[in-house]
Amino acid sequence: MPLPTVDAFVDNFLKGRDLESTICTLCNAREQLCTDPISDTLSIMLNSTISVSITETGMSLFKGHPTMVIPFNRMTKLQLQFLDDTVRESMHYKSGGHSTSGHTAAVQMGGGSIILVNTAGTDTVALTFLDVIKSFISLLKNSQVYDTWSQRAICQIVLQRLSATTVTSQDVIRVCSEYIETEFSQT
Repeated sequence: MPLPTVDAFVDNFLKGRDLESTICTLCNAREQLCTDPISDTLSIMLNSTISVSITETGMSLFKGHPTMVIPFNRMTKLQLQFLDDTVRESMHYKSGGHSTSGHTAAVQMGGGSIILVNTAGTDTVALTFLDVIKSFISLLKNSQVYDTWSQRAICQIVLQRLSATTVTSQDVIRVCSEYIETEFSQT
């Protein structure tokens, strides 16, 4: 069985309901000094290359942000099985301290183990602006904490902040804004 690619991690953690769960987990786990955990987390997700690290406590998905970890206890059984299979396969492929088939196992400074999914030679995998906005809207609507007007306003504010921190076209911003209006005019 070949080792999973970065695309397999994206399929298991960054699409559909799994993307919603990842957004929720990462936003709720941001450090206390983060003044805007939602916009900041979504901006990192949109601006960062996918770079998978599996540690003893969970998994980090975004290059340059090793503290944005999805803990194992927040993963579904399917996600845990996927990671278990990945770790087992990487142990079979690992020989003599050399990386094979795209994965490297190492010891972290300060203790603990880590498996890095090497992305060299693969296309840069990035999340789409619209997918992230749709997942955020779904999370917000399902929370039932705010009334519809407030939910719409929150989404528009997050969209404004993301458009200021993420390189994307005005057409994409317009499509996202129209999607927000459509979603909140139906309720």
